[in-house]
Amino acid sequence: MALFSCLTLLLLAACLAAWMYGDGRDGSSIRRLPGPLDANLQFADGVTKTATAVFGSAVDLGENFAPDPVLPVRVGLNVTALNQANQNETYTLALQESADGVTYTDTGLTFTVQSTGTYHLVGGLTQRHARLYGTLAGTTPSITADAWLNPV
Repeated sequence: MALFSCLTLLLLAACLAAWMYGDGRDGSSIRRLPGPLDANLQFADGVTKTATAVFGSAVDLGENFAPDPVLPVRVGLNVTALNQANQNETYTLALQESADGVTYTDTGLTFTVQSTGTYHLVGGLTQRHARLYGTLAGTTPSITADAWLNPV
């Protein structure tokens, strides 16, 4: 009986972990994660963009930010509206980082958004400032979303 109870608890814990942290390919798992945990880590709150630009605002991780060698982070994106009227619109959001808050470079973490819903990616930061940069293309692109950064 004790073995059965232990196995049941292990199975329940595994199911809970998969439900909360899934692999993100279907975009469903981030909805179950709290976020943003800190308003200072929020890139965007219901921001609408219709052209290529910084998506929301940059996040400053602080003067003493010094990861060794990298800070693992989870970027969450909740897309609430997306225009696909002409079916040629494309939406790509890239996580960028900067040491000085002026010159940013891509981290390699990129969202390709094709529908409304929630997305998440896990990556890492090595510099103090972070932002999402949206590249929008097509006839009438328009995207509305919330986005945030959470240390893993």
